[in-house]
Amino acid sequence: MKKQTRHKLHQVYRLKDGTIVPGGSTIAGMIDKGFGMLRSAVKLTKEGLDYERVWADKADVGTIAHARILADLKGVKVNLDEYSPLLVKASDYCMESYFNWKSQHKVKALKCEEQFVSEKMKVGGTMDFIGEVDGVLALADYKTGGIYESAYIQTPGYMLIAAENGLDVKIGRILNFPRTKDDSFKDIILSPAEVVAYGDIFKKLCEIYWIKNALKKEG
Repeated sequence: MKKQTRHKLHQVYRLKDGTIVPGGSTIAGMIDKGFGMLRSAVKLTKEGLDYERVWADKADVGTIAHARILADLKGVKVNLDEYSPLLVKASDYCMESYFNWKSQHKVKALKCEEQFVSEKMKVGGTMDFIGEVDGVLALADYKTGGIYESAYIQTPGYMLIAAENGLDVKIGRILNFPRTKDDSFKDIILSPAEVVAYGDIFKKLCEIYWIKNALKKEG
């Protein structure tokens, strides 16, 4: 479905001293979701599909939706020429959910797809959305596929990173803009207790990451 083969580069985050640190999605992804992915791979294989290709196309649809949402919030045009028309068309359903959500709220974007680094936790993150939603400063993480526990960890983790960078975010949201009619739109607002608890898990996972990193160096 793609016009050409592209290689996605992982974002590189660095501390002030130049140390490369992991991204928040890597940290949150340490919570195992392997069984669900294995089950999906088996199901697609039984259907005669190349699961890696299917996953790659789904990831591209998510990337396209992110780009289109960013362009809408900034009031600019987006160039999607590197993607096939089929993949761009497939993102329309995501956008329908996005525009429905936006029409129901007063949205003022402040920071979108911007990168921040936490010197304390030694982790970075690219924030999908930081801005006012109905007059309250919120951080939202977009999802276009399934919502795993890692999403509940990543969002409060990003709130911690934002706070360290002077952004006093009050609300954490997980916005699921589905790719197909088989899935449903979700606007998950984390409770204060969830923000604290999952934020603590994020901090602990950062500690575990760096302990394991030190062990690799020793090995």
